[in-house]
Amino acid sequence: MIRFALFGCGRIGRVHADSIDVHPRAELAWVYDPIESAASEVAKRYGTTIAPAVDVAIDDPSVDAVVIASATPTHVDLLTRAVQAGKALLCEKPIDLDLARVDRCWTDIAALNPIVMLGFNRRFDPSFREVRDRVAAGDIGRLEQLTIVSRDPAPAAPEYLNFFLDRYTPAYRAELDHLITAMEQGEQPSPGFDDGREALALADAARESLQTGQTVRLGPS
Repeated sequence: MIRFALFGCGRIGRVHADSIDVHPRAELAWVYDPIESAASEVAKRYGTTIAPAVDVAIDDPSVDAVVIASATPTHVDLLTRAVQAGKALLCEKPIDLDLARVDRCWTDIAALNPIVMLGFNRRFDPSFREVRDRVAAGDIGRLEQLTIVSRDPAPAAPEYLNFFLDRYTPAYRAELDHLITAMEQGEQPSPGFDDGREALALADAARESLQTGQTVRLGPS
């Protein structure tokens, strides 16, 4: 049984709590959120304990892994502390919005050979996965160009937000199962820390290209 501590009890944190709760080889040991009511609601729903402080959950020797679903500015600190405590972890994207800070984080933890998985949940969605696998198998021939456009013209209605969580529930559950299986087999999960870094580098390059009108070439990380 893999015992988890969950940091962040907002919308996505609750999705992760549910994934842990229904997984036959996982147990939700602790939840933490600076908003007490959010932590209390999740703890009550899933029959677990509220951590009075981050360190209480991270330093618990019975905890095997943590899920970081808190606000983005907290990710690097929680990630670093969890790795230093010997925990595996699943961190929601992005690692941070500052590429230099992401690189410093990796410098601080790399020698510990951490088990770090990044929450690119759509890689585990059956529909997205099928498209990727069929492209990789050559079913459509040689891929010359792929264009994906995803944007909202206005803030989503509450009904859409409920739909979104239902739509991607299988992906979130498959994502957690991948981490658990990787831990049990002593393997590195994918996507990992480097995938998170490269996603941020691409986003920074896209913004620079938009602002300058120039092509931005990415070198090795």
